[in-house]
Amino acid sequence: MLRVGVIGLGFAGKIHLEKLAENELVKISAICDIEEEKIESAKDLLKKLKREEVEIASKNFEDVLPFCDAIFIATPAKSHYKILKKSIENGKHVFVEKPITTKYEQAEELKQIAKKKGVIVQVGYIERFNSAYTFAKQFIKMPGYIRAERLSQFPGRGTDIDVIFDIMIHDIDALIGLINDTQIETIEAMGIPVITDKPDIAMARIKFLKGCIAELTSSRVSYRKFRKMRIFQTGSYISIDFLERRTEVYKREKLNGKYEIKAIIRNFENSDPMKKEIDSFISCILDGKEPEISIEEASKSILIAEKIKEALIFMPENSIG
Repeated sequence: MLRVGVIGLGFAGKIHLEKLAENELVKISAICDIEEEKIESAKDLLKKLKREEVEIASKNFEDVLPFCDAIFIATPAKSHYKILKKSIENGKHVFVEKPITTKYEQAEELKQIAKKKGVIVQVGYIERFNSAYTFAKQFIKMPGYIRAERLSQFPGRGTDIDVIFDIMIHDIDALIGLINDTQIETIEAMGIPVITDKPDIAMARIKFLKGCIAELTSSRVSYRKFRKMRIFQTGSYISIDFLERRTEVYKREKLNGKYEIKAIIRNFENSDPMKKEIDSFISCILDGKEPEISIEEASKSILIAEKIKEALIFMPENSIG
């Protein structure tokens, strides 16, 4: 069995434990968090899940590395680089929650180390495993315009980074998965701090060199959750509702010499994207396959996020109200 360890036992880390507990190919051999209370809470969870095989529980992430073949990192984004680098250097396969790092040059450095060590690194962009997204991809050929809106309630976590790297990064990655283009002609962007001292709401308009225009809006201070992407291309319109896991495709078809609109609507309420991405990572390690979201793929998102941040017109906090 593959020995795995989870570093970071907050909201995301506990979900990782739950999904890993469902996988019979792994042994949860180590858990780690800087807070003792979270370690004890994770132990209670594993007891309920009947997966009490933990060999070590520590507040120091370096202590758990010798007990693992693979590491799951669910710590704050600012700590990803340090933990990732040490884990990779120790020959461990790694699954890390988004974003891989907060700097493109760090992601590129980690890519080279991982290649040298021959380890698999997968980044947790969950929407790539959302059935509504994977179903829609077959209909997307040459998008001319893509609009994405992602609104979330204030989480009280992830505030070590701004909304671009916290929330918008999901749609940046989903966008890359659809158009496979990172060459940018122009970017316009605006950010507004509402609760934190960083942008909590951001809007970006990106024109790619190949012609596609994308408009992204993200907020982490919304009253309700909303996660939708709309794709427009010649002959069709596709809507992806990531939250409801629903895909709508409206395409032009010629019947009896006349054009008509054909609607294809699919619902995937019972799909589990988190379980899919974790099981996929485990499978990649055991089968020696390249992951869906490798460091190389994840680096593209960081590059675009950095460019959006550079273009940001930042409205100072004291100018509000």
